[in-house]
Amino acid sequence: MNKCPTCHKNMSRAGLLYRCSTKTCETASWDKIEVQEKIKKFDKGSEKWKQQVNKILLEAGVELELRNKYYVYQLKMTGELKPRARLMEGIKLYVGETGLHPIHRYLHHILGYNTTTKSKAQELASSLVKYEGPYETRTEAKNKEKETSVALHKSGHEVYGNGLEKKFK
Repeated sequence: MNKCPTCHKNMSRAGLLYRCSTKTCETASWDKIEVQEKIKKFDKGSEKWKQQVNKILLEAGVELELRNKYYVYQLKMTGELKPRARLMEGIKLYVGETGLHPIHRYLHHILGYNTTTKSKAQELASSLVKYEGPYETRTEAKNKEKETSVALHKSGHEVYGNGLEKKFK
């Protein structure tokens, strides 16, 4: 991956993680094929699996221990847009909140760990495009997740995750 899918500037690579080289863009993208190759011989969720995930994160320069810090993050999703989002020139996004570093949580999504099949993030997430935080409480993060989801939906994006009320779906 040479160019950032968000701002089209150069990407740099650390371990299996590509990051946009500009300071104003937060886009990051895992090399999914290589990540799957490194992790496939371990049972998902096992201690050895978790050790391998932590090794991948450390090689990419991602913080592992974030205590009492919560984030809201946006994953860009691939796939055909629904008519409303197409008409409004939006994109497909998954919005979530986490107690992990957002790049760590994104890795969990693409590995199908602690994620629902309903979100389809494992198969459709192509990059982490933005994150906010840290917030001091999970309640603050959940409120921000909802606020972000609604704002993105109103601006024309196709939004998935727990933050969007049924009336918007």
